[in-house]
Amino acid sequence: MSQRHNPVFRRFTMVGVASIAAVFLVLLDTAAGVDADERIPAGPVAVPTEVTISANADTYVDSGKPDINHGGAANLYVSLYGSPVNIQQTLVQFSLAAIPAGATIDTARLELYLNSASGLSVVNLGLGRNLALWKENEVVFSSRPGCPPTGASANVGVTNGWYGWDATALVAQWVQGFMPNYGVCVTGAGSGSLYMRRFTSREGGLRRA
Repeated sequence: MSQRHNPVFRRFTMVGVASIAAVFLVLLDTAAGVDADERIPAGPVAVPTEVTISANADTYVDSGKPDINHGGAANLYVSLYGSPVNIQQTLVQFSLAAIPAGATIDTARLELYLNSASGLSVVNLGLGRNLALWKENEVVFSSRPGCPPTGASANVGVTNGWYGWDATALVAQWVQGFMPNYGVCVTGAGSGSLYMRRFTSREGGLRRA
């Protein structure tokens, strides 16, 4: 049995039970097409809807190779390596077309599948929002967009598996049109002890579960 391990936005049910999808709320009129004695409650009611959104672009950039593009790579890296030290950062882009206008975002998470790790046993990796358009097969370290932190972070260990970052507020702002959707970045410390975290990209294909 095979399973895709490419980046996804994952959300969770209203009661906090993890699913493989995203949850947003859509107002439905429960009174429409129902007999009068069955209209309980009447009027619009928020109904949880789940959807999984896979990345439509992803890559990593490397300060040690500032003019080389890695858009076709099977893996994504977030690392501090070498002497003198260099950094690697991951960029991921999603289309939110599957989420209807007017939906209220309940919860949203970015999830990446870790397939290899070295160095520090636990690394805190932060989630940021990209400030400009970028192209998967063109962006390099020297041309990467600014990416201020969102405040969300995750402690990523050395055990292979899914790791997640809370993106609820960010996705809500995208859906509501308060800011443009240029995707996210995942970054780590730029100094200190060395570490490497490798995640499966959308080009990574199918992996044996």
